[in-house]
This record gives sequence, structure tokens and C-alpha cells, in this order.
Amino acid sequence: MNTNVKCRILILLMTGIILSASGVLYGDNILLIGDSISLGYQYRAQLYAGSRHSIVHTMANALHSTYCISYAENWLSGTNRVWDVVHFNVGLHDIFRDPDNSAPPRTPVETYQENLVKIVNIIRKDSPCAVIVFALTTPILPQEGRLPEDVEVYNSAATNILADQNVYINDLCSLMLPHQDEYHLEDGTHFTPDGNQFNAENVVNFIDSIPRPKPCLWADGHWVKYTAKSNDAYNVYFSTNMVAGHCQLIETNILGQGEVRSFQMGSGGESAGWYWIGATTED
Repeated sequence: MNTNVKCRILILLMTGIILSASGVLYGDNILLIGDSISLGYQYRAQLYAGSRHSIVHTMANALHSTYCISYAENWLSGTNRVWDVVHFNVGLHDIFRDPDNSAPPRTPVETYQENLVKIVNIIRKDSPCAVIVFALTTPILPQEGRLPEDVEVYNSAATNILADQNVYINDLCSLMLPHQDEYHLEDGTHFTPDGNQFNAENVVNFIDSIPRPKPCLWADGHWVKYTAKSNDAYNVYFSTNMVAGHCQLIETNILGQGEVRSFQMGSGGESAGWYWIGATTED
């Protein structure tokens, strides 16, 4: 695709006529990427969500942030699903101090921040329309190899760096803090079945609280793809002159249930131009 088309589509994503939507996400494909904490709550999250969501875990431990960067692309593209939500976490292995608590954390906090942004960029490249959620590291009890105060430092660093990345922050740490004695296992890191259930419900409830995103349109090679979470019908338009207001209706999606549709860029008459999604009432 030529650079001109790419730039125009980026402009579209910022300024195009967009169909507004409200309410919670529903019927989503949700991918969980994370460490053993997420592996502990993943199947309970699916049971709790029921038919509202399809929740899938990579079934691999994401370990520390550098390791996650190496495998995130494979995890995201491992199925033919289009992800509506990607919920990820790393941190417990980043704060690990080897050989003992006097050593520095495995990942310096500045590197941790850089790695989180890299992971977000990988997710956006694979799933440009996905809602991205980062789960803060759950609290730990004093133990060999990890310091409880590091959790606070790295969670604060993650929140600060992701604030400008349009990433939702799921504060599983604050939710779990009052229940540590009740839900922690003897290792001071992992959780009992009830603790895993508590985390699972908080993950699903948080996803349910996210406003439904606007319809999303993106370019993939010589194709334009789009998806929308809406009960309403919507149109796809094309124009070579947005200022003049002349546009061509390419097609109408009457189902409005978020399925991904695609068409060749030339189907609008020319490959270079603006593509956008609008409500049918805007004809």
C-alpha cells in the first residue's frame, strides 16, 4: 500500500465520521496473556462470563516482560480469531531478585516501562481494533526473591507509562490487598481456588465495565477491514474529497454484531482516499 493511502487512513481513524455506541462489550473474543496468576484464573473467568464472552488464554506463562515481547506476536496470531479484547499482565518475574533480596530486580523499572510499550505496540499491530487492558501485578507477601514494595513501584511505573497509550488499567492489586491473608497460598504469591475465583470475577467485571468501542476500520495490505460492536446497522463510505463532502456508499452492514468485513481498496473507485464508517441515518 502506498504511503499516501496509509496516511489518509490514519487521518480517518482520528477524524472520520464515526457511529457512536454505548453500553458494555458483549459476545467478545478475549485473549488473556500473562503469568501464572492469569493461568490460575483463566478457566474460572470463562465460567463466570458464560455466553457473554469467549475467553482464551495462550496457555503459556508470559513470565517477564522481555520474554513476553519475544512470544507475544505468536500468541496473538496463533488462532484465526479477531480479538476484541487483549488483557495482559507481566511483572512478578520482572521484580524477581536473584540470588537473594539484596540483588536488584531482574528487569530495571525503566526497561520494564519500555517493554510494556513494546508489548502494546505488538498487540496493536496484530489486533488494531482490540481494546487493550493491562492488569496490575497482584500483591505478594514477604518472601525470598521478591519484595512486596517492588510490586507498588512497578505497578506505579506501569500505570504512568501506559496512561498515554490508550490502555485500560485493571487494578487487581488494590482489589486483592484487603484479602491477602484469606486468599494467598503459603508461597505468598499464588492464590487459593477462592482467590483465583476472586481474580476471575474482577477480570470479567472490569471488561464488562469498559464502554463499547466505536466502529473500527483499518488497512491490511490492499484490503480495508472493519468491525463494530453495535446493534445498529452501519454503512461504509469512500471519498476522494472529504472537504467537498462527496462520498460513495460502498456497502451496508445490517447485522451490526461486530463481525469483521473486508473489501479491496479499489472497490471505492480509487485506492487513494478516505474510508470511514457511519450510521445509516447519515445517507
